[in-house]
Amino acid sequence: MSPRCFRFPISDFRFLRPLVSSPGTRHAARRTSAASLVTRHASRVMLRAFTLVELLAYIFVVGVLMTIAMATNIHMVKHSFGVFGNAEDIRRAIDAGERWRAEVRRANAPLRLVGDILHVPTPEGEVLFYFEDDTVLRKTAKDAAWSPFLLRVKASRMELDQSRGVGSWRWEVELEGRSGARLKPLFTFRAVPPKSAGG
Repeated sequence: MSPRCFRFPISDFRFLRPLVSSPGTRHAARRTSAASLVTRHASRVMLRAFTLVELLAYIFVVGVLMTIAMATNIHMVKHSFGVFGNAEDIRRAIDAGERWRAEVRRANAPLRLVGDILHVPTPEGEVLFYFEDDTVLRKTAKDAAWSPFLLRVKASRMELDQSRGVGSWRWEVELEGRSGARLKPLFTFRAVPPKSAGG
């Protein structure tokens, strides 16, 4: 029995091709690998990019935060102005109160309250105090007209106080409040005239 011959097509022997490639094939493979790297890098960059919707959302969030910050800043500025105004009112009231007490302590005769006008006799002449509208006015014997003694006053009252067994005079004054102020600008000053003036 004669052996049979089998014929195989040449295409079935592709695995027998030499493993060593030519220089042109190597350059083409390098170009292909480089192109794939660039493609992967570009895809990563695209993944890290922002869409228009995301940018609009970020802009909206930043705008809301800036609005809140501006509103807080404006509130703090108004509050600081209110604090400075209150400090100035306290300074004005204390200065006027000390001047009023000094006038009462210099009295050389009994003080008189005629209507709403307080008469304080002093060695230099009589000093008068009167409250009208929003101003406490002061007038001396030498002055022909009333002069402002304390401005921006809401209420003022000067009266004799004998509750403690001493003939002292009390001045209660309330200043006009400022917007945003938490404290009520109410002050009370006391002064005792000399014994020669009925103190």
